Amino acid sequence: MAGEWRELPFSDAVMVNPRVELKRGVEYPFVDMQALNPGARCVYPSEHRIFDGGGSRFAPGDTLMARITPCLENGKTGRFCAPPDSMAHGSTEFIVIRGREGVTDTAYAYYLTRWEGVSGYAISQMTGTSGRQRVPTESLDHLLVPIAPLHEQRAIARILGTLDDKIELNRRMNETLEAIARVIFKSWFVDATLEEFPKGWNESELGEIAEVIDCLHSKKPERRPTGKPLLQLCNIRDDGLIDMTDTYYITEDDYRYWISRMEGSPGDCVITNVGRVAATAQIPEGLRVALGRNMTGMRCRSSFPYPTFLIEGLRSSAMKEEIVLKTDTGTILDALNVRNIPRLRFVKPTNEAAARFEAICRPLRAKMEQNAAESHTLAALRDTLLPKLISGEMRVHEATAFTKTAT
Repeated sequence: MAGEWRELPFSDAVMVNPRVELKRGVEYPFVDMQALNPGARCVYPSEHRIFDGGGSRFAPGDTLMARITPCLENGKTGRFCAPPDSMAHGSTEFIVIRGREGVTDTAYAYYLTRWEGVSGYAISQMTGTSGRQRVPTESLDHLLVPIAPLHEQRAIARILGTLDDKIELNRRMNETLEAIARVIFKSWFVDATLEEFPKGWNESELGEIAEVIDCLHSKKPERRPTGKPLLQLCNIRDDGLIDMTDTYYITEDDYRYWISRMEGSPGDCVITNVGRVAATAQIPEGLRVALGRNMTGMRCRSSFPYPTFLIEGLRSSAMKEEIVLKTDTGTILDALNVRNIPRLRFVKPTNEAAARFEAICRPLRAKMEQNAAESHTLAALRDTLLPKLISGEMRVHEATAFTKTAT
């Protein structure tokens, strides 16, 4: 590579599991594996725990890389975000990475770790039994990685970080928008009691306001590099949105077969039946999709055309309690039987009240969908630029033009 670029062993380029002094018996922020979100850069403390001398130790800005399957394979790597001097500890399954003074910038070290040249190599070095393999820390020692001059590292981290900052801003905005919609729904429709129902309101069942359509139970079609989308459980986010970052494509023929009962369309809702029981999401504008296995579709009936009421109702605390009552407990997995979904009870308001709620909260969910779509585009741009910048194939001045319009 031209100029001052060079190759160094990974353990010479960055600090791996750097020393952090914690006192036994003292409570510090703690991070578990669930705190790593593949779609987010920042990792926040899960809780506070007393340090007993074990696990990983790290400081603000350090990169936490999962060392186990399937977490590493799912891209679970993030930077610990906390106030300065907030030393912390966490899972034994983290490899902690920090920039090395005079060699690598700590923010750049995060993106170096996200680079396929490092993450892919780490996956190839996993050892252990199937389904629970680990990356030996020492296996990274002699991996050669490209290292740019420090000023260029900082510029690379700034370009990629700008994209991640916007993604994080959208995430926080969506948290706020979702919280507003849920508070409004709760105050209008959940806190009412049977004795206080307004005139025309009544206790009803989900099947009265929505068609409930079971998925096909056929063999899952073969995945293709391009084609039509088949919705998977991993596409259903915890905030009720659909994330098609990892899209399972199928052929046109398979798609036609899998939409024979229902084609997921904007405003339709889906609910999972097993595994993550009762995870719910709403199909956003611009997406049509076939429903995969282990999920049920719901579509508002023409007599009650209020899809925002439907999704917020499904995600409400009252409905979650109702779902628990209707969930079958199994020896291996619990299951929400599709026959029970139309029987889920809720407070049904008048159409006039539901229409008022729709008018207030539909724009909130529309903005959430727009933010999620924008974040998807930004993440795709980041993932395109990252390997080119880290390897030196593209230089900073070239990448800057790509990001100006995006941010």
